[in-house]
Amino acid sequence: MLLAVSSPSTETHVASVSRVVSALLVKGRFENVAIPIPRELLGIVVKLALSSGKGAVVEFLRGSLGNAWLVTHSPLIDLILTLYREYPWVNLVSSGPSLNDQRRISKIAVDMVALTARSTVTGIELERWIKLHRQAVETLDKPRDYPSDSIVVTIGYVNYVKLRGLADGVITVGELKPTPTELFYIYRGDYDATFRNIVKWVVRYLSDIVPSSRNLTEAYSSIIRNREYMSFINSLPYSSI
Repeated sequence: MLLAVSSPSTETHVASVSRVVSALLVKGRFENVAIPIPRELLGIVVKLALSSGKGAVVEFLRGSLGNAWLVTHSPLIDLILTLYREYPWVNLVSSGPSLNDQRRISKIAVDMVALTARSTVTGIELERWIKLHRQAVETLDKPRDYPSDSIVVTIGYVNYVKLRGLADGVITVGELKPTPTELFYIYRGDYDATFRNIVKWVVRYLSDIVPSSRNLTEAYSSIIRNREYMSFINSLPYSSI
């Protein structure tokens, strides 16, 4: 059985994932837990966590993946420590992209922020956004395999979408909706008025809502309670997202 545990990409929700995974393991039906850390780094992270503690892992991942990844994913280090201490029979595997792909994803995120800043000054130059979207699709649409009898931890709506068709079941932690940036990543429609409207929401989200929020948890709460945005999401054809 392949079971996904998915949460929004926020500090608060990811911190709750550990409790859900632990509760599922008590029943003893799963042999593996897949953590969204690049497979090239997972073994190093485990050894560092056990020998030197969470601080050493945070510094290692900051150098490897950057601060943006750590904002929401650092609670997973606590999950790794819990698994080794309380569930030693469980195998840890990676549900993350390769290290090179993770770096590409991080670069796309940085480019998106830069393009947002440019768009607030010059207006939306659609061709630039189309180019960025094509780069994202090329990286994010790569298939992944998971061993059977696994709990697969996924963070964010993009990874939830990738797994929901493969898993036998999905448990969501909190209310899982796509932010404008995630909507940009999962959109698979034409580069028409709909795509331009998605870009407008990305610009609004990154230039206004995120900077005015205390953290990503607050930004997420603001956007999923924005009636105009939720109405826009609900108007999109299912095949596009």
